[in-house]
Amino acid sequence: MATATPTITPTPIPKPWTEFRPGRWRVDVDIVPGVYVSGNLTENCEWLRAHDVRARGGEVIASGSASSGVLRVAVLPTDAAILTSLGCGTWTLETPASNPPPQDSTFSRRNQPTMLSSSGDHTCALRPDMTVVCWGSDVYEQSSPEKLKDENDDPLPPEELLFTSISAGSFNTCGLRPDLTLLCWGDDSEGQSTPRVRTTPGIGDSFIGLDVGALHACAIRRDFAPVCWGSNGPQLAGVPTPTPTSTDPDYWDGLKRADPPPNERFDVISAGGQHTCALRRDGSAVCWGDARYGQTTPPEGGKYTSISAGGLHTCAIDTDGAAVCWGSNEMGQSSPPQGVNFSAISSGIRHTCALRSDGAAICWGSDEQGQSSPPDPDARYAAISSGGVHTCALQVDGKAVCWGRDAYGQASPPEGERFAVGRTGAVMAEPMR
Repeated sequence: MATATPTITPTPIPKPWTEFRPGRWRVDVDIVPGVYVSGNLTENCEWLRAHDVRARGGEVIASGSASSGVLRVAVLPTDAAILTSLGCGTWTLETPASNPPPQDSTFSRRNQPTMLSSSGDHTCALRPDMTVVCWGSDVYEQSSPEKLKDENDDPLPPEELLFTSISAGSFNTCGLRPDLTLLCWGDDSEGQSTPRVRTTPGIGDSFIGLDVGALHACAIRRDFAPVCWGSNGPQLAGVPTPTPTSTDPDYWDGLKRADPPPNERFDVISAGGQHTCALRRDGSAVCWGDARYGQTTPPEGGKYTSISAGGLHTCAIDTDGAAVCWGSNEMGQSSPPQGVNFSAISSGIRHTCALRSDGAAICWGSDEQGQSSPPDPDARYAAISSGGVHTCALQVDGKAVCWGRDAYGQASPPEGERFAVGRTGAVMAEPMR
């Protein structure tokens, strides 16, 4: 998952519990993300979402009047600031926030949430109100979170289906909720939809990062410790079968894909086909799992701002903005263009796509079904996600655009939808499923 280069400057601790008055509030500086409520509207009220902290205006995300009663508004982690008018009265945080994310400038800049995620045969994205929309294959109900049931076999209430980050796997999907808990749906044959959650009070069950791979998933706890769940074996789930066979004693290089190294702390984690990579807090990369093609061996001494584990390769963006890849290069997926400054990168099975610093999309590697051929070279995007044999991106206005294989509708986003985009200067990407 890729973001802009982090700015290492201290930030004030945001206020998650106090009462707020009308004005401008910077997200992650003055306030924390979550669902807020205005209960005493005095006249016409407008809430505006700004994607740049310098903006004097923004997108109207809620409005009401004195006769409207209670007004609820979702503040996303990707929002730069929230502006409220005088008629909104005072407002408070409604979503429980007993475990807000740690206040660390590196975390708040680098570990941006994922608004768009492409897998092998389905794609998911988040609306500005934190609801999720998926399209493509639904064989395992991986595209239908609305079908989830509680322990009494009743549908989950809408407030439990709000997410601040989303990640699509080969046959399942997982989301990170505003209260820092995880929820997964779809295929669970390998345990990939059953997060490994500790019960340590106050910290063990809270998460700040998430990524789903082919048949496994990984997350970052609030204390920056990694946790993974799902398949640890040689199942491929859409990844091309390589040689030698998975019985090779050097197959896992000592670490399985769902077994992160002990005593590590990470800012970013990326689950690929049969391996996983992560960035330490100093920007150095660590990878584990299938190592036969060098996909778990990052260049020595490199420091990165984002990383994306693909099928049998890995790509990252270094602190100078250059793309760096390692692992299989049979289709050129590990040969990025040189002399280009990138802000986001996303590895697919045999292709890689990235966003230049100006938001233009560039892809390399396999293009057998058009997955490496963005339809409009002049378009500018706020996020990009390489799936198995297709790619999706979000335009700066939130419209989803996809190209490549569309056998299950995974490259046909719903008409008329506008999805959440990131803060200005912080572009997200999602790795392959």
